Amino acid sequence: MYLIDTVLAPGRVSDRQFGFMSSKSTEDAVVELRRAVSASEGKYTIVLLFDISGAFDWWPLVLQKLNSRECPKNVFEVLRSYFDKRRVSISIGDTKVSKWATRR
Repeated sequence: MYLIDTVLAPGRVSDRQFGFMSSKSTEDAVVELRRAVSASEGKYTIVLLFDISGAFDWWPLVLQKLNSRECPKNVFEVLRSYFDKRRVSISIGDTKVSKWATRR
């Protein structure tokens, strides 16, 4: 059994979820945003954007949800290991910044 068969099974995830979905990408999210703005008949369009600076704060919740949804033990352990001691990096031009991903 795979993660896609349990937690990410159809009907368990919003069709508006772009992150962490094998069939969708950041580019898909931008295309959808542009489509929605173009389809708007109003003079103005309101867009809500979310700050993901705390995106790595949710690991315990993810693990809790996986456990409660009967995620296979082998998949759970791989993800638990993946969340442990993660390093996040971003490159813009010639500048690269890295730091340990923590809950602080």
